[in-house]
Amino acid sequence: MKKLTISLIALAVCALCGTSAAQTSSKETGHASAKIISKIKIKKGCGLDFGNVLTDSGTVHITGSGSESYTGSARPGSQPGNHTSAEFLVTGEPGFAYALQRSPGDGILRITDGSGHQATAKLDAAIPVSGTLGTLSTPAGNAKAGEEDEHGNSDSRIEGSQVFTVGGVISIPSGQHSGSYSNVNTGGTPWFETVSYN
Repeated sequence: MKKLTISLIALAVCALCGTSAAQTSSKETGHASAKIISKIKIKKGCGLDFGNVLTDSGTVHITGSGSESYTGSARPGSQPGNHTSAEFLVTGEPGFAYALQRSPGDGILRITDGSGHQATAKLDAAIPVSGTLGTLSTPAGNAKAGEEDEHGNSDSRIEGSQVFTVGGVISIPSGQHSGSYSNVNTGGTPWFETVSYN
């Protein structure tokens, strides 16, 4: 009986030792993640167009919504042409805010006829047409919405989008030479709109 008791105690001690050894290490799976956001992009739509203008001197103002007004002797020609504000499309991560930077910073453009004659245009502030970047679904490859193309690509690219417009005022001095004026003509001021995430 004494031997049996000693054997049972020895077994219990060994069992405890085994339990203690099993608890000296533990393992769990780690988790690492990242979300790669869409690059922010800007694309020009229509340009700022003051249309055809008759004047000895005066100004033409095209608002961000595309309406026009005149001062001095400026008035639209009998063939007025298109009066449009400039339009830009911004795309990027849905819900993300972005900042806009303009060059030239003062918004003043020299527009020329490319032959040494010039006038001045002053850009208005940009007007957002919608709220923060909304949701725009762009099919990958040749896929239509909800379908796959011949390579198995699905309509899976989701981007946010916003349109903004820019108006401005052109000042035409007395005796202005007739012609087609633009900031992209020789001697004109380059105009850039740059977007970046906040």
